[in-house]
Amino acid sequence: MLDRPTATETPEVPEDSFQALFRTLMTMEVPDGYRAEIIGGNIVMSPWSRGYYLDVERFIDGEALTLAAELTSSSTRNADWLDKLPVYARAGVTVYLVLDMQVHTASAFWEPTPQGYAERGVAKLGEKLRLPPPFDFDLDTTGSGAVPEHRENAANLGDPEMPENQE
Repeated sequence: MLDRPTATETPEVPEDSFQALFRTLMTMEVPDGYRAEIIGGNIVMSPWSRGYYLDVERFIDGEALTLAAELTSSSTRNADWLDKLPVYARAGVTVYLVLDMQVHTASAFWEPTPQGYAERGVAKLGEKLRLPPPFDFDLDTTGSGAVPEHRENAANLGDPEMPENQE
């Protein structure tokens, strides 16, 4: 099996018809070991380990969702940064947290607007990342896949290496 998202055929729906897309998603038969989710207006099916996730049986409106968090993998990294980041902002999700396992950083985004998130904080995995209100605490990322000190890129955080076209 390939470890990367696979797009499925989705019905033509108006851009504002998330509900119709969601209804289609909820009626899909998803094979064991896969998940289906809406990313960038498309239904995407990708492999995952059900042992680490709970099945979501109901729809949660973005404005009612205070925090969305993603743990990147080499196969989901582009979707987490390029597809989900602007969608969560437009939906009004208060805080979007990305634990980027490829560059060993944690990024928090807040103050969602229709154009994207207005604010962002970044820390190396293994350090603390300040989460904004309503959480208003330092998230300790120790044990989140921190890079050992002797690795070449561990000392150089700068701006995390986001996939191309990420602003």
